[in-house]
Amino acid sequence: MDPRPTKKRLSMACNNCRLRKVKCDADYPRCRNCRVRDEICATCDPRRPGEPVVREWIVTEKIQELDTTKHAVYASPTPSLQRQLFPQGNAPGTQTDQSIAASGHNDRCPFARDNEPGHTPLHESPVHQPFHVSSNTDPELNRTKIVGGSSSQCLAKSLDVYLKSVHRKPISDMFKYGMRYAEEFDIPLEVSLPPLPVSSRLRAYISTFFDRIHPLYPLFDVEHFQGVVNQLVEWKEELKSMLRDQIPWLAIIYLGISMGADEQSRSITADGTRYLHAAATLLSHVTFVPYLPAVQALLMYTIAYRGRNQEGLGWQTLGMAIRIAHTIGIHRRAAYSAPRSSDMHLIPKYIHEGRIWAVCCILEKCMELESGRPTSIPYSFACDDILPPHLHEHDDGQLLRWQLGLAVYQHEISQHIYGHTLRKRRAREILLDTARLDKCLLDWVNSIPPQTRPGNDIFCPKGVLHLAALLSMMYHEAMITLHRAALIAPNANFEAEVEKEGPDDSSRFRILGGESICINSARAIAKLSIELSDQKTDTRLIPIGVPLLACIVLAIYQIKHPDSRMQSTDLPLLKTCLEICSEKWIECGQDSRFIQGLSTIYERVSGYINSQRASKIPNAPQNRTTTGHILSDPSHYTKKSRVASIQNTHFTDLSQQSSGSNSANHIPYSDSRRHDTDEGNAAHTVAQPTYEHIPNDAPILSQYDHTKETVNSQHGHLPPSVQGYDWLQESSLQGDSQFPFDGYNVEDLWEWMLYFDSQPEGVSDTCT
Repeated sequence: MDPRPTKKRLSMACNNCRLRKVKCDADYPRCRNCRVRDEICATCDPRRPGEPVVREWIVTEKIQELDTTKHAVYASPTPSLQRQLFPQGNAPGTQTDQSIAASGHNDRCPFARDNEPGHTPLHESPVHQPFHVSSNTDPELNRTKIVGGSSSQCLAKSLDVYLKSVHRKPISDMFKYGMRYAEEFDIPLEVSLPPLPVSSRLRAYISTFFDRIHPLYPLFDVEHFQGVVNQLVEWKEELKSMLRDQIPWLAIIYLGISMGADEQSRSITADGTRYLHAAATLLSHVTFVPYLPAVQALLMYTIAYRGRNQEGLGWQTLGMAIRIAHTIGIHRRAAYSAPRSSDMHLIPKYIHEGRIWAVCCILEKCMELESGRPTSIPYSFACDDILPPHLHEHDDGQLLRWQLGLAVYQHEISQHIYGHTLRKRRAREILLDTARLDKCLLDWVNSIPPQTRPGNDIFCPKGVLHLAALLSMMYHEAMITLHRAALIAPNANFEAEVEKEGPDDSSRFRILGGESICINSARAIAKLSIELSDQKTDTRLIPIGVPLLACIVLAIYQIKHPDSRMQSTDLPLLKTCLEICSEKWIECGQDSRFIQGLSTIYERVSGYINSQRASKIPNAPQNRTTTGHILSDPSHYTKKSRVASIQNTHFTDLSQQSSGSNSANHIPYSDSRRHDTDEGNAAHTVAQPTYEHIPNDAPILSQYDHTKETVNSQHGHLPPSVQGYDWLQESSLQGDSQFPFDGYNVEDLWEWMLYFDSQPEGVSDTCT
């Protein structure tokens, strides 16, 4: 185990600790002493009255052997922080300014120079910064991308805060290495026009595309598509002489072959890669014929890139498709929902274009919610306007309509989170809007038949299981995004504010259970990912970013509730889901350092959980095992079997192989507590991973108001070695350092997670 990290020497203690002349540990947002006394924790420099002192801990990793410059974006203090630091009302202006701090070989970000134009001094800890914007910089090429306040982004930063609060290293900085794969694609300078596969393989690929992908995104008339394929087969080596207007259809056929090849084998294939590269070389030719086939082709690019977990590329091609669709007017086909008798012959055309526009909306709203970036469809729309029931009553299945209905609420959730000016809404408005959108999602999900309904066990035919699973994952992702503030908030604080500012009807209980909604949605996503993999029905349609979001939620919950009895199922669920994510990204060719970051999540969380369990029962017997069923009596002491190692050998070896680094990089970063291992049981960890030092009875969580009598009544069922142990004292000590967002209200949490569209200038796409 790594030794407990040595804290950097502080310039000075907080004001209260300095006044009392006691040691200050400088934790955020309040030091330990101020948390115990429930006092405001602020630090001011006597030499510079009125300015708070910076005590940073979220810093960029030192880049070894690279003399590059990285940029980090900082913002002004939140209103609650200003009230704490400037109680006399002399707070500085709240105008958001941008300061860019460069970091070279030093592992702390130095202050921006005061005299440089466009830069302001840094006056706060990153835990207090509203989550306006974050920059992701490739340390090798100095390429910068601005990422929004998506759930994955803001929850990964929140996980960093929780890891720091339990003295673990942050993990989000490792994910910067995934940017290049998601945003870039290597293609040759010359156009590549490979011949179509032999007849049997071609039929198999096209059949797979229409059986497993086209029902979700019905972009084509099957007969017309097959006619174009037959025409291209006849041309054979004459593809270079084809007419310009046929080029979008050639790209469409290449992409259909690529997706069909990958979907058939459930993995990345040589044929899939070959024809995807060929289609990519035709992209400029497609965009220069900006009509309906170009829209269809660009949507196919988007689906293909998402299938290879290159959402950055897919976001670009989707934006081009929507802009071309606007120019040809298919977004206005709602005006033809009741065509005149003279236009009856145009109904098939309107139906076809309505489906294409519906796919544009579905993909756009899904990716907007996932990325937190500004949308190309900023206006509201209704499902019946795009797919009028009387024109689409004979559609095969209702999958497209269900997706479009979800897209309507995904748009509203994005507007709810990203579409409001900073600090303009109060807590009650935020909570009421959250309750309304939660009810909308519940109404939507209840309109779907039970056998395919998201949130339930899925009992549909195996051939469409992957489609129902994708719909369910999109629903759970929307739920996590809507309730994510409750996930990171301290339970007692959040519940008190909901009781004061929340809705007065039954929806109050859903808002109070926001944390439970998030964790249950994360469990559902992880479970579906594992089931699809086990049943060999997984699909390239589901990006790995969705299971990764579930893993981040699971990690936050486990750090936040280390004593929960659900740890025995949540920790293996987190581990297995991360394994699946790693396997998929290794298969795609993702950077090995990014993949190593996935194993780091599990190592940080499991290391902390194990250290907590080991410290709860001192001198507990180490080799006692008892088999039997768990009794129905919840107060009965149940013994659990013990196996030494929590790390799965396969997962550790996988991360070591992908990163190419030595095993020291995979040791969990934990404190100095020691706990024994049982080498004789190590062989059992791969088949059935369990946990050592599992406490015989879970200690009381500090956020629950249990009485001393309740704790004493449980001691009669504990083994003699645990009698007399002060559970309340241990729990309170643990809870004291466990809530880094203590004192934040709903507005502050919203500000932490908010993506502010009006970006201050000063950050370029490429730093030179």
